[in-house]
Amino acid sequence: MDFSLIFVKEENIDLPVFGSTKNRRSVPTTRANVFCRNTVTLKGKYMELDKEILDDFRTESSGLVNELEMLVNELEDSEGGAFPTEKLKDFSQKIDRIMGAAKTLLGFAPGHTGIAFLASVSEMCKTMGYQAAALQRVALVPIFAGFWAEVVEVMRDVLQQLDSETNTKLVIEKRSTTLQKRLAWLADKVAPGSEEEKQKVVAMLRKL
Repeated sequence: MDFSLIFVKEENIDLPVFGSTKNRRSVPTTRANVFCRNTVTLKGKYMELDKEILDDFRTESSGLVNELEMLVNELEDSEGGAFPTEKLKDFSQKIDRIMGAAKTLLGFAPGHTGIAFLASVSEMCKTMGYQAAALQRVALVPIFAGFWAEVVEVMRDVLQQLDSETNTKLVIEKRSTTLQKRLAWLADKVAPGSEEEKQKVVAMLRKL
């Protein structure tokens, strides 16, 4: 994906646009890592993302989701072995890339349900990845991985439906209850009876 930037003016808003690097001019940017391609159209107060942008985001994120799935499978089988610090770090870094791209796009389409969900759930899992690494308890890793496996499946479903706001909402509504139950189960396994962990779960649930 080409992340080179130029800026054009449209309705007094600086809009970064990327496409061909030919005849590209270098313009200082006040917003880091912003990517939009060819056209960004205004719809009400929100910007509607061009289909090509969604396709690029979906392709790149789907590739990362496939890598996450393989990592999660390995983490689920890690009980009894050495603590998988590097795999947990790799998991957090890969899902962080999805989170960063989703948050960037969300800045231009704040009303996009699918991208908002992906940004939120990716951020939550990234935090969990670092928490799992910090705990250094190998017996808990498959428990974290069990939750992540569910999340990765939902992320894949949401990515497939990004073109349709209606279908995206249906996927999220259908799977969010399961995710909430799995998250509550995870908190109970990681810190049974802990009020602090319960409150963390409540905060995470509100983001879903």
